[in-house]
Amino acid sequence: MNALPPWYEDGEARRAFVLERAERDERSALQAAKRRGRQEARVEMALNLLRMTQLDDATIAEAVTLTEDEVRRLRTQNT
Repeated sequence: MNALPPWYEDGEARRAFVLERAERDERSALQAAKRRGRQEARVEMALNLLRMTQLDDATIAEAVTLTEDEVRRLRTQNT
């Protein structure tokens, strides 16, 4: 049987715990969204460089901080 923590009986402590967890979850979700946005921006920059230049995959990967494999995949998917 799962025993409830002692603070669970204290309504104020329980509310503080729930609020803290909600704030942490929100921060985590925002950080994840920012990471996805930065990754999408790097991919878009790489695609633009692939279309507009004759740069090799290694140079593009270094410029946009993707791996060479990621740039190669973008090149093959978009040709």
